[in-house]
Amino acid sequence: MPNIESLLKQRLNARRVKILSPFDNLVIQRKRIKNFFDFDYQIECYVPESKRKYGYFSLPLLWGKQFVGRMDVKIDRKLGVLNIKHLHIETDKTDQLITALKKSLHQFLVFNAGQSIKIQKISHINQKLSAAKIKGCLNVS
Repeated sequence: MPNIESLLKQRLNARRVKILSPFDNLVIQRKRIKNFFDFDYQIECYVPESKRKYGYFSLPLLWGKQFVGRMDVKIDRKLGVLNIKHLHIETDKTDQLITALKKSLHQFLVFNAGQSIKIQKISHINQKLSAAKIKGCLNVS
């Protein structure tokens, strides 16, 4: 197992999707992320439920140098199910993103000690996305 110093020296893989925390230093300053990345991000746990667009605790998705979406997730530890309550995609490179996201979701699942993934809702910024296609590509229910 690598030590922390060797991990810090590794370059980030631009082809891998990074699932970030809402409290990551990259996204914590809303104005900065909007100016640099044109990504309007807000953690919605402080927003009344009726006004939420993406979910209670949506996690930003960074792919290369672009934010390409967000997902609201919650793990059911008793059942070992990672529930993606809402996966919102904000890129037209959907097929390539799904290929990259699949690997990151698997790592996220393992990190959270889950056995399976269930997606409840999928949306796309351009409304051109088939939820069934995405679920099929990710091999989830």
